[in-house]
Amino acid sequence: MYKYSESGSTTAKATQWSVPQLVYSANHIAETHGSCVILLDDFHKLDRTTASVMYEFLLERRIGDFNLHPKVAIICAQNFSEESGTQVMEEPIKDRLSLMHVAFDFDYWYANFGKYLHHYISSFIKANPQYALEDESVTLESNASPRSWSQLSNEFALYDNQFIQDNAVFLASQKISAEAAGELAKHIAYMEAIDFSGIIQSGKQVDIDNLSIQEQLIWPYSINYIHTPADAAYMIKLINSNIAATTFTGYIAAELYFKFQAKELGKPITPAQDIVINKLLGTFDIANYKLTKTESELLTKTNFTDSAKLLEVASVYI
Repeated sequence: MYKYSESGSTTAKATQWSVPQLVYSANHIAETHGSCVILLDDFHKLDRTTASVMYEFLLERRIGDFNLHPKVAIICAQNFSEESGTQVMEEPIKDRLSLMHVAFDFDYWYANFGKYLHHYISSFIKANPQYALEDESVTLESNASPRSWSQLSNEFALYDNQFIQDNAVFLASQKISAEAAGELAKHIAYMEAIDFSGIIQSGKQVDIDNLSIQEQLIWPYSINYIHTPADAAYMIKLINSNIAATTFTGYIAAELYFKFQAKELGKPITPAQDIVINKLLGTFDIANYKLTKTESELLTKTNFTDSAKLLEVASVYI
């Protein structure tokens, strides 16, 4: 083709484009594993320059000269509101997609994810589901979402309870709205005003039925404050003495079930929580724990008085 050269070059050659990384990776996965999904996230941020490539990619399933494997599926995800920066989708793009609005299901999210968050957050969200997902915004103020709650939970895990109490609003407002952060801080202050750690260490038993309704709903989270074998013995006695308080026993049994699931998933739980769970299930073996003589004697004589009733109530709440 040198005769077409402006520079008089006699060595000009055609350029051959390599396989686009996206097509290569997707096709390799499809060939190796039998199928592949390409997820194009934040699709509402698609600009006009990229849109021209998308026409071909979505309709012809190819980029340039390279086709996608038949077992490659394309899914796009985008925000739904104009407040989040969603722009009008061009008709040629819209015609190449099947559109489906996916609503947030709080019960599903909480059952599978929310209950595993830091106990400050899981208890707050359970009591205030309206803050699980706040309206999106493009302002500097954050808005709560399942993702932001998970990020905040991971951050809480880095600090002790006292630091979280002292800095709750500051920490939370980086991930959720100012209103939600303020309400979360009040919730944390209320929980800590009960002083679970101090009560457990003192060994003082509590009559749950004589507490306010709010305290009755918060006391099951005391399971997050037990660490030692002595704490485990205290918790078993507390449950035994309040077996008739079905709201308390139901929720605390559910919390124990969440801990059991967490352990099955390889997540850490405290030795005291592990002891209480095994005592309840009848699988407690003293040889599996490093205990002092005093601790061994204490746990040998401390057992659930009515495991069957507790498990029956638990099944309803779980």
